[in-house]
Amino acid sequence: MPASIGVNLRVTGHCSQGGRKYMEDLFSVAYQQTEDERDLEYAFFGIYDGHGGGEAAAFAKEHLMDSIVKQRQFWSDNDEDVLKAIRNGYMLTHLNMWKEVENWPKTVTGLPSTAGTTASVAFIRRGKIYVGHVGDSAIVLGYQKDDSEEWAAKPLTSDHKPESTAEIERIQRCGGKVISKAGVPRVVWNRPRPGHKGPIKKNTPMDEIPFLAVARSLGDLWSYNPQNDEFIVSPDPDVGVLTIDPTKFRCLIFGTDGLWNMISPEGAVSLVQATEKHNEAALVGGGNQPRDWLNPSKSLVDHALERWSNTRMRADNTSVVTLMLDPPGPPRATLARGALHHGRGGAASSAFTQRARRAGRAARRQARAGRRRAAGRQAGAAGQARVGPVGAGAGAAQPAPAPARQVAAAVTCECQRCLSSTGECSLTCARERSKDDCVVYG
Repeated sequence: MPASIGVNLRVTGHCSQGGRKYMEDLFSVAYQQTEDERDLEYAFFGIYDGHGGGEAAAFAKEHLMDSIVKQRQFWSDNDEDVLKAIRNGYMLTHLNMWKEVENWPKTVTGLPSTAGTTASVAFIRRGKIYVGHVGDSAIVLGYQKDDSEEWAAKPLTSDHKPESTAEIERIQRCGGKVISKAGVPRVVWNRPRPGHKGPIKKNTPMDEIPFLAVARSLGDLWSYNPQNDEFIVSPDPDVGVLTIDPTKFRCLIFGTDGLWNMISPEGAVSLVQATEKHNEAALVGGGNQPRDWLNPSKSLVDHALERWSNTRMRADNTSVVTLMLDPPGPPRATLARGALHHGRGGAASSAFTQRARRAGRAARRQARAGRRRAAGRQAGAAGQARVGPVGAGAGAAQPAPAPARQVAAAVTCECQRCLSSTGECSLTCARERSKDDCVVYG
């Protein structure tokens, strides 16, 4: 993975319908190459948990990333500009659903679709992680503890649930209510009574239906309150940015609530570390066939389904994307095979750690140089907007590049079809359209 990303990426994904009648989870992986195709502008990862039908999740998967990267602020060097672009992209995607809802299946009573979706996304760009989030599909960072081989967990998102004090206050300000049903707080849908026809007016008879167990989403157009021109179920995302520390950061886990209702962030990170150790041991020990390798995303889904089974409850749709964060340089598999070739099987982790430390020092030097360049640009651009290629400056009026490819060809996919005899990604799945745990067609 090129220096503009700032880290090597290995990605897996896995989904299960669980015990539900419909599968409404989706995820996406994409990247944008530079014009000379020698580098990457960014890599993108998203996960979507639909409800009330899969239409909103499918729409978000298709349009959310493009709605974000088409914002001029996304190409800025300024973090706040990038975060503003993410927020604007969410709002644009949500509002564009108004144009599509007529084409979505109506409810059994003939009302417009109630489809909505969580949407949790991350862009890896220039050594940073930019996150946008609505709903309860969490993103968790796995990082290495100081002076320890063990990994710890840090949630990068906070669930938007109706029981949250902040969300209850926001919902009430928007003219909405939260009522518990079967012990679960839900946002109330003011639904026209059966038999109503025509437009909804102030005097239209309504039923208060405890309806939705998330407080923010894309879609859920039923929650629009015309009296104050706001959505009670808000599409406004939480956004944030984190600078990648290649000496510590190890993985990102994207999961729908089918995972997180059964496994804690700490448990999920621990399981990913265990599968990583297994895969490294298999590689160093000479295992190079797909059967020797464990998909960390599938391991998480399988573990969650086992927990669901133990609760004697119907398992929810459960989807996971696991993104391994490796320091810049040769792929980890190459280091492991090199250690094996020289008879130093135990040296693979040591080599990886040393590379991480070198990458950390290089990243700090690059950051200092970047700050000096930024200061120079600001001094030279006083009172004048600068127009130029991507990266020209925070205030630059820059055209967005061509749309990103919805194929992870520049990101190592580790599905079973992608693993070749050398342990490298051959992207067979992209050519054969395999759905065997593949992040491209999964």
